Amino acid sequence: MTAQLIAKNMNIAPTLEIRPGYRFNVIVTKDMTFSKPYQSFDY
Repeated sequence: MTAQLIAKNMNIAPTLEIRPGYRFNVIVTKDMTFSKPYQSFDY
């Protein structure tokens, strides 16, 4: 039972919560592909 609980909790992805409107950077280690062309937003 303990092993099952540990295994279940190991599969939970880390979650980062930030306040709405907070500016932040994302650094990736692989190329990202998008289904549509990028559109810049005017903040």
